[in-house]
Amino acid sequence: MVFQRVAIAILLGLAASAPAIAQHAHATPNANAASQTRFHADQPLSREMAGIRQAFVAQHAAIRDGRLDAAGYAALGQEVETRVNTMIRECRLPAEADRVLHGYIGRMSTAAARLRRADAGPIAHRAAAMEVIDAYNEYGSHFTDPTWKALTP
Repeated sequence: MVFQRVAIAILLGLAASAPAIAQHAHATPNANAASQTRFHADQPLSREMAGIRQAFVAQHAAIRDGRLDAAGYAALGQEVETRVNTMIRECRLPAEADRVLHGYIGRMSTAAARLRRADAGPIAHRAAAMEVIDAYNEYGSHFTDPTWKALTP
């Protein structure tokens, strides 16, 4: 609960630069609904999630080996934020699927903000990258998406 409040506070702080994210990021997946239902990804959702995956695959070795610098993490954060904003604008899902999705993209948005922080150290940057990867992987267990493939942390 404390993490959720912190995440909401961070997202509200981003409201000036990303009002669509702040509007939707407060939603969290319902564990009961998500565990019993698999939702179908629409084309924009599938495309943008695939883009997030590609960005992380391209930097996987650098993240794993501790070689990705602050600029590299910032670029990842910007990529995630851009793709999440596109999902919010373009996805057309049923209400329950939309609500569950926003739990995952809310986590991704919060982590993207941490990735973009120039003053964050390597440990904080890597933890933020792992949060995006975890949210992406959990999305794949609750959405049927033909392009989805798990990311290896």
